[in-house]
Amino acid sequence: KLITAEILLDNHVAVSPLFDLLESITLQTVQFNDFSYRFGENNDVLILMNGEATSFNSVALQSDEFGDSRFIREPSFTGLAVNNRGNISFKVTAVIDASLLSYADQVRSGGVADITFDGSDIANRSFEESEDTL
Repeated sequence: KLITAEILLDNHVAVSPLFDLLESITLQTVQFNDFSYRFGENNDVLILMNGEATSFNSVALQSDEFGDSRFIREPSFTGLAVNNRGNISFKVTAVIDASLLSYADQVRSGGVADITFDGSDIANRSFEESEDTL
């Protein structure tokens, strides 16, 4: 029974650290309004999101933030278009490293609180047009 419990623990996925990561690196001038995910190879997770930003520059900066994350691989921002509100709509796909979502790794390391995200204050930072709202 102990071996079965270890197998279950090793294969259990906790998605909440992904939301913590997204919260910490999403600019104030960007919002995500649709989110889905699916499991890929090596327990990595493919995320698919629709977003909206106040400008093309905000989308570019958000893309840079995703690219700088050690947990996000292959971020792709596509389908950029000006919507009827004058904001920029876009789609994002990316691969999330399995180590971020491993419940067993979180338990062994003492919990999610021990995971430090580079630039964790990014949510408080925005681009020039920070006065603009979505």
